[in-house]
Amino acid sequence: MPSKRELIGSTPPSEELDLSAVQWDRITAFVGGIVALVGLLYLYPNIGSQLPVWASQTLPAIPVGLIWYGLTSWRWQTVLKATAGIAAGGLLAVYIP
Repeated sequence: MPSKRELIGSTPPSEELDLSAVQWDRITAFVGGIVALVGLLYLYPNIGSQLPVWASQTLPAIPVGLIWYGLTSWRWQTVLKATAGIAAGGLLAVYIP
């Protein structure tokens, strides 16, 4: 009588999808960045006039940073520093004529 393994068959481990190897943090950051960007573009005409100028200049840096982290292999600390630099540049553009 054949065993269950012989009846079902077994795939070699190299052909199975290894879910632990998937970088879920980067996938989540990319999807979150897209959702935040679409939400910001959708809501900006409604709340843009109610936000202070500095907030409307720095808010777009958040989805940019999330998408950037999702698409690159950089460490999150490096992307966070670059995103903070983008936000700081936006603030400087507001206050320096």
